[in-house]
Amino acid sequence: MPTNINSRAPALLIALILGGSVAANAAEMLNLSASEKAFIADNQTLRLCIDPNWLPYEGLTEDGEYTGLIPEYMSEFETRTGFSFEVVQTANWEETWELVTQGGCDVVSAVNQTQAREPYLSFTDAYITEPSVIVTKADRMDINQMTDLQGKRLAVVPGYALDEKVGVDFPGIERVAVKDLSEGLSQVQAGAVDALVGSQFMMEYLLMTPAHQGLRIASETRYLYSIRIGVGRSSFRAYTIMNKAVQSLDAAAREAIRENYAAGIAGDQ
Repeated sequence: MPTNINSRAPALLIALILGGSVAANAAEMLNLSASEKAFIADNQTLRLCIDPNWLPYEGLTEDGEYTGLIPEYMSEFETRTGFSFEVVQTANWEETWELVTQGGCDVVSAVNQTQAREPYLSFTDAYITEPSVIVTKADRMDINQMTDLQGKRLAVVPGYALDEKVGVDFPGIERVAVKDLSEGLSQVQAGAVDALVGSQFMMEYLLMTPAHQGLRIASETRYLYSIRIGVGRSSFRAYTIMNKAVQSLDAAAREAIRENYAAGIAGDQ
Protein backbone atom coordinates (compact mmCIF):
# COMPACT_ATOMS: atom_id res chain seq x y z
CA MET A 1 0.00 0.00 0.00
CA PRO A 2 1.53 3.35 -1.02
CA THR A 3 2.04 6.02 1.60
CA ASN A 4 3.42 9.53 1.39
CA ILE A 5 6.64 10.43 3.16
CA ASN A 6 5.88 11.74 6.63
CA SER A 7 9.14 13.26 7.79
CA ARG A 8 10.34 16.40 9.49
CA ALA A 9 11.19 18.99 6.82
CA PRO A 10 14.87 19.93 7.07
CA ALA A 11 15.16 23.35 8.61
CA LEU A 12 17.74 24.59 6.12
CA LEU A 13 15.10 24.63 3.36
CA ILE A 14 12.11 26.09 5.21
CA ALA A 15 12.98 29.57 4.02
CA LEU A 16 13.04 28.35 0.44
CA ILE A 17 9.66 26.69 0.80
CA LEU A 18 8.11 29.86 2.18
CA GLY A 19 9.76 32.08 -0.41
CA GLY A 20 8.10 30.64 -3.53
CA SER A 21 6.80 27.56 -5.29
CA VAL A 22 8.62 24.26 -4.95
CA ALA A 23 9.00 23.99 -8.72
CA ALA A 24 10.61 27.43 -8.96
CA ASN A 25 12.98 26.59 -6.13
CA ALA A 26 13.93 23.31 -7.80
CA ALA A 27 14.60 25.01 -11.13
CA GLU A 28 16.82 27.62 -9.50
CA MET A 29 18.64 25.27 -7.13
CA LEU A 30 19.37 22.50 -9.62
CA ASN A 31 19.70 24.49 -12.85
CA LEU A 32 17.11 22.27 -14.50
CA SER A 33 16.77 22.13 -18.26
CA ALA A 34 13.48 22.85 -20.01
CA SER A 35 12.91 19.12 -20.58
CA GLU A 36 13.60 18.37 -16.90
CA LYS A 37 11.14 21.05 -15.79
CA ALA A 38 8.54 19.63 -18.15
CA PHE A 39 9.13 16.12 -16.78
CA ILE A 40 8.54 17.27 -13.21
CA ALA A 41 5.35 19.08 -14.25
CA ASP A 42 4.05 15.90 -15.90
CA ASN A 43 5.28 13.43 -13.25
CA GLN A 44 4.90 15.10 -9.89
CA THR A 45 4.42 11.85 -7.93
CA LEU A 46 6.98 9.05 -8.15
CA ARG A 47 6.73 5.56 -6.66
CA LEU A 48 9.49 5.18 -4.04
CA CYS A 49 10.64 1.67 -3.18
CA ILE A 50 12.54 1.11 0.07
CA ASP A 51 14.03 -1.52 2.34
CA PRO A 52 11.44 -1.92 5.13
CA ASN A 53 13.90 -3.67 7.49
CA TRP A 54 17.03 -1.53 7.39
CA LEU A 55 16.89 0.70 10.45
CA PRO A 56 18.44 3.05 11.38
CA TYR A 57 18.83 3.84 7.68
CA GLU A 58 15.19 3.24 6.81
CA GLY A 59 12.23 1.07 7.69
CA LEU A 60 8.50 0.88 8.21
CA THR A 61 6.83 1.04 11.62
CA GLU A 62 3.96 -1.28 12.49
CA ASP A 63 1.65 1.54 11.41
CA GLY A 64 3.34 1.77 8.02
CA GLU A 65 5.20 5.02 8.71
CA TYR A 66 8.43 5.48 6.76
CA THR A 67 11.13 6.17 9.32
CA GLY A 68 14.91 6.43 9.69
CA LEU A 69 17.78 8.54 8.35
CA ILE A 70 17.06 7.94 4.65
CA PRO A 71 13.55 9.49 4.85
CA GLU A 72 15.23 12.73 5.96
CA TYR A 73 17.21 12.71 2.72
CA MET A 74 14.13 11.81 0.68
CA SER A 75 12.22 14.72 2.21
CA GLU A 76 15.11 16.98 1.24
CA PHE A 77 15.12 15.62 -2.30
CA GLU A 78 11.37 16.24 -2.57
CA THR A 79 11.97 19.88 -1.76
CA ARG A 80 14.92 20.21 -4.09
CA THR A 81 13.24 18.56 -7.08
CA GLY A 82 9.54 19.30 -6.74
CA PHE A 83 8.72 15.58 -6.86
CA SER A 84 6.45 13.94 -4.31
CA PHE A 85 7.52 10.42 -3.33
CA GLU A 86 4.88 7.80 -2.62
CA VAL A 87 6.35 4.96 -0.58
CA VAL A 88 5.48 1.49 -1.88
CA GLN A 89 5.22 -0.80 1.13
CA THR A 90 6.81 -4.25 1.00
CA ALA A 91 7.58 -6.93 3.60
CA ASN A 92 11.32 -7.25 2.93
CA TRP A 93 14.12 -6.34 0.54
CA GLU A 94 13.58 -9.41 -1.63
CA GLU A 95 10.01 -8.31 -2.27
CA THR A 96 11.21 -4.78 -3.00
CA TRP A 97 13.77 -6.05 -5.49
CA GLU A 98 11.14 -8.17 -7.22
CA LEU A 99 9.14 -4.98 -7.73
CA VAL A 100 12.21 -3.25 -9.15
CA THR A 101 12.73 -6.00 -11.72
CA GLN A 102 9.06 -5.76 -12.73
CA GLY A 103 9.15 -1.99 -13.20
CA GLY A 104 7.06 -1.32 -10.10
CA CYS A 105 9.39 1.38 -8.74
CA ASP A 106 10.23 4.74 -10.24
CA VAL A 107 12.90 5.43 -7.62
CA VAL A 108 14.71 3.24 -5.07
CA SER A 109 15.69 5.27 -2.03
CA ALA A 110 19.02 3.72 -1.06
CA VAL A 111 21.06 1.15 -2.95
CA ASN A 112 24.65 0.14 -3.49
CA GLN A 113 25.61 -0.11 -7.15
CA THR A 114 26.32 -3.66 -8.30
CA GLN A 115 26.67 -5.33 -11.67
CA ALA A 116 23.55 -7.45 -11.10
CA ARG A 117 21.43 -4.34 -10.51
CA GLU A 118 22.60 -2.33 -13.50
CA PRO A 119 20.13 -3.82 -16.02
CA TYR A 120 17.27 -2.41 -13.94
CA LEU A 121 18.54 0.83 -12.41
CA SER A 122 20.55 3.91 -13.19
CA PHE A 123 22.51 5.05 -10.15
CA THR A 124 23.04 8.58 -8.90
CA ASP A 125 26.21 9.72 -7.23
CA ALA A 126 26.53 8.46 -3.65
CA TYR A 127 24.90 10.63 -1.01
CA ILE A 128 26.02 8.53 1.99
CA THR A 129 29.38 6.76 2.19
CA GLU A 130 30.12 4.47 5.15
CA PRO A 131 32.72 1.77 5.81
CA SER A 132 31.51 -1.78 6.33
CA VAL A 133 32.66 -3.77 9.34
CA ILE A 134 32.85 -7.37 10.53
CA VAL A 135 30.85 -8.20 13.66
CA THR A 136 31.51 -11.37 15.63
CA LYS A 137 31.20 -12.58 19.23
CA ALA A 138 33.27 -10.63 21.74
CA ASP A 139 35.28 -13.71 22.67
CA ARG A 140 36.13 -14.68 19.08
CA MET A 141 39.72 -13.51 18.66
CA ASP A 142 40.27 -15.62 15.55
CA ILE A 143 38.19 -13.32 13.31
CA ASN A 144 39.74 -9.96 12.50
CA GLN A 145 39.55 -9.63 8.71
CA MET A 146 37.67 -11.05 5.75
CA THR A 147 40.29 -13.70 5.00
CA ASP A 148 39.74 -15.10 8.50
CA LEU A 149 36.21 -16.05 7.39
CA GLN A 150 37.39 -18.53 4.76
CA GLY A 151 35.71 -21.84 5.57
CA LYS A 152 33.45 -20.16 8.12
CA ARG A 153 29.79 -19.08 8.11
CA LEU A 154 28.79 -15.51 7.33
CA ALA A 155 25.22 -14.28 7.77
CA VAL A 156 23.95 -12.40 4.70
CA VAL A 157 20.65 -10.92 3.60
CA PRO A 158 19.91 -12.37 0.14
CA GLY A 159 19.98 -9.69 -2.52
CA TYR A 160 22.05 -7.21 -0.52
CA ALA A 161 25.11 -5.86 -2.30
CA LEU A 162 27.50 -7.46 0.20
CA ASP A 163 25.95 -10.87 -0.46
CA GLU A 164 26.84 -10.51 -4.14
CA LYS A 165 30.32 -9.07 -3.54
CA VAL A 166 31.39 -11.60 -0.91
CA GLY A 167 30.16 -14.44 -3.11
CA VAL A 168 32.42 -13.25 -5.93
CA ASP A 169 35.47 -12.28 -3.89
CA PHE A 170 35.43 -15.00 -1.22
CA PRO A 171 33.85 -18.19 -2.59
CA GLY A 172 35.33 -20.11 0.34
CA ILE A 173 33.07 -18.31 2.81
CA GLU A 174 29.80 -20.11 3.50
CA ARG A 175 27.01 -17.54 3.20
CA VAL A 176 23.98 -18.22 5.41
CA ALA A 177 20.75 -16.42 4.49
CA VAL A 178 18.97 -14.39 7.17
CA LYS A 179 15.83 -12.25 7.03
CA ASP A 180 17.56 -9.02 8.02
CA LEU A 181 20.71 -7.78 9.77
CA SER A 182 19.15 -7.89 13.23
CA GLU A 183 18.39 -11.58 12.75
CA GLY A 184 21.94 -12.02 11.47
CA LEU A 185 23.35 -10.58 14.68
CA SER A 186 21.13 -12.90 16.69
CA GLN A 187 22.54 -15.83 14.70
CA VAL A 188 26.07 -14.64 15.51
CA GLN A 189 25.17 -14.49 19.21
CA ALA A 190 23.71 -17.98 19.10
CA GLY A 191 26.79 -19.39 17.38
CA ALA A 192 24.78 -20.47 14.32
CA VAL A 193 27.09 -18.34 12.17
CA ASP A 194 30.56 -16.95 12.80
CA ALA A 195 30.12 -13.35 11.72
CA LEU A 196 28.10 -10.72 9.90
CA VAL A 197 29.24 -7.78 7.77
CA GLY A 198 27.32 -4.49 7.68
CA SER A 199 27.77 -0.73 7.58
CA GLN A 200 29.56 0.76 10.57
CA PHE A 201 26.70 3.23 11.15
CA MET A 202 24.16 0.46 11.32
CA MET A 203 26.26 -2.00 13.31
CA GLU A 204 27.10 0.59 15.96
CA TYR A 205 23.40 1.40 16.25
CA LEU A 206 22.31 -2.23 16.58
CA LEU A 207 25.08 -3.16 19.00
CA MET A 208 23.83 -0.50 21.42
CA THR A 209 20.51 -2.32 21.80
CA PRO A 210 20.06 -4.85 24.65
CA ALA A 211 19.18 -7.57 22.14
CA HIS A 212 22.70 -7.60 20.69
CA GLN A 213 25.08 -7.53 23.62
CA GLY A 214 28.19 -9.70 23.73
CA LEU A 215 29.27 -8.86 20.18
CA ARG A 216 32.18 -6.79 18.90
CA ILE A 217 33.21 -4.96 15.74
CA ALA A 218 36.34 -6.82 14.68
CA SER A 219 37.53 -4.53 11.87
CA GLU A 220 36.61 -2.57 8.80
CA THR A 221 36.47 -4.36 5.46
CA ARG A 222 37.46 -3.17 2.01
CA TYR A 223 33.80 -2.78 1.09
CA LEU A 224 32.26 0.67 1.28
CA TYR A 225 28.57 1.38 1.60
CA SER A 226 28.19 3.94 -1.17
CA ILE A 227 24.48 4.61 -0.87
CA ARG A 228 22.88 5.97 -4.03
CA ILE A 229 19.42 6.56 -5.41
CA GLY A 230 18.40 4.04 -8.02
CA VAL A 231 16.16 5.22 -10.85
CA GLY A 232 14.28 2.91 -13.22
CA ARG A 233 16.08 2.53 -16.54
CA SER A 234 12.98 3.63 -18.44
CA SER A 235 13.16 7.21 -17.12
CA PHE A 236 16.32 9.04 -18.11
CA ARG A 237 14.88 12.44 -17.12
CA ALA A 238 14.04 11.26 -13.60
CA TYR A 239 17.62 10.05 -13.33
CA THR A 240 19.21 13.32 -14.43
CA ILE A 241 16.99 15.30 -12.05
CA MET A 242 17.69 13.03 -9.08
CA ASN A 243 21.41 13.05 -9.78
CA LYS A 244 21.41 16.85 -9.85
CA ALA A 245 19.58 16.81 -6.51
CA VAL A 246 22.21 14.51 -4.99
CA GLN A 247 25.04 16.61 -6.40
CA SER A 248 23.47 19.75 -4.90
CA LEU A 249 23.93 18.43 -1.36
CA ASP A 250 27.15 19.91 -0.02
CA ALA A 251 28.83 18.78 3.20
CA ALA A 252 26.92 21.34 5.27
CA ALA A 253 23.57 20.17 3.95
CA ARG A 254 24.40 16.53 4.63
CA GLU A 255 25.47 17.38 8.16
CA ALA A 256 22.25 19.36 8.70
CA ILE A 257 20.20 16.34 7.63
CA ARG A 258 22.07 14.07 10.05
CA GLU A 259 21.64 16.58 12.85
CA ASN A 260 17.94 16.91 12.07
CA TYR A 261 17.56 13.15 12.28
CA ALA A 262 19.53 12.95 15.53
CA ALA A 263 17.42 15.76 17.03
CA GLY A 264 14.26 13.91 16.11
CA ILE A 265 15.50 10.71 17.73
CA ALA A 266 16.44 12.60 20.90
CA GLY A 267 13.05 14.28 20.95
CA ASP A 268 11.27 10.94 20.71
CA GLN A 269 13.09 9.53 23.74
